[in-house]
Amino acid sequence: MDTSESRPLTDDKIREIIKNTGMRMTQERYDIIKKYNLTEDFITLREAHYNFCLPEEGFHFEWAEEFYQFPTSDKSSFVERRLIFLQNPENKTKYPFQYQSIRDSMGTTSLMELDDIEGTIVDWGYYNELGYEESRLFRLFNPALVEQERLEEEARKEAENARKKECDDVIEYPEDLPEGVRLFNGIYQAVDPETGIWYKTHPEYGYKHNLFVWVKEQGNSEELTEELELWRAKKPKLSHERKRNQIIITNIIKGVCERHIFIISRNIGTVVDIFYPINKVSGKQDKAFVEFKDTKTVNKAIRLLNEMHLGRAVIYAAIPNNTDNTKKR
Repeated sequence: MDTSESRPLTDDKIREIIKNTGMRMTQERYDIIKKYNLTEDFITLREAHYNFCLPEEGFHFEWAEEFYQFPTSDKSSFVERRLIFLQNPENKTKYPFQYQSIRDSMGTTSLMELDDIEGTIVDWGYYNELGYEESRLFRLFNPALVEQERLEEEARKEAENARKKECDDVIEYPEDLPEGVRLFNGIYQAVDPETGIWYKTHPEYGYKHNLFVWVKEQGNSEELTEELELWRAKKPKLSHERKRNQIIITNIIKGVCERHIFIISRNIGTVVDIFYPINKVSGKQDKAFVEFKDTKTVNKAIRLLNEMHLGRAVIYAAIPNNTDNTKKR
């Protein structure tokens, strides 16, 4: 079978990974990298799992079972299933977007996409927990990233405290709102029935305390995937020189896929394009660019999505920083 599309790492790239991770290369490990076309992010995470004594908490064992243990007698591991998927040339045409993502990265998102294609996908919370473990492993080789996130979190807390000092909190329970919904300083909030914590919400999303809860009510995974594929098939070819009515969504957690972003965005207005890149440095897929048909929808999208909960994290929506809105990706 032709494996050229799976882009195996070059020897120079493998040597660079060895230098960055301090891994001890053996012939057996080299052969595995080549045979299964392992990616840089995958090798880095496996080295972290192999070399660091981590507390056995959360989804430590589940992550290892999904990503560390192969080959298997029945070729049921993610690594083996991924290779079989990439070696089938029909998949590149049938699943072009998923094919590229699964080819270029071997993280939780790729596992979720492959499971979705093969009909073995489980609850999103499982992938969310795997993503948390993945993040924990990745940070072992990226102390600068940890420090940056710490500073950003401190800045957010300072800004939040400053806002709280500006005025006294006003809490209202209008009779026309559903049970478990209130107005907090004029902003809709919904309570999480399991924790009792109040979260920002909107009537446009059914007053749900988490966007994932609303997404689940829109249909099952198969139905929503079919809707996304239909949108892709009908989407016209876009000019690179067009003005983009675009927002950027940041702080997206592992386990969120393009389907979720599309379903959430199309509830706001007509979606023209979605760009959901993988960060080449961190290996994360934590931000997405969503382009709408008209300019008015941009402000509406920022209002509805900024500081909303999507899974276990708060997402942020804004206009992209680049001033030239016709810049090619």
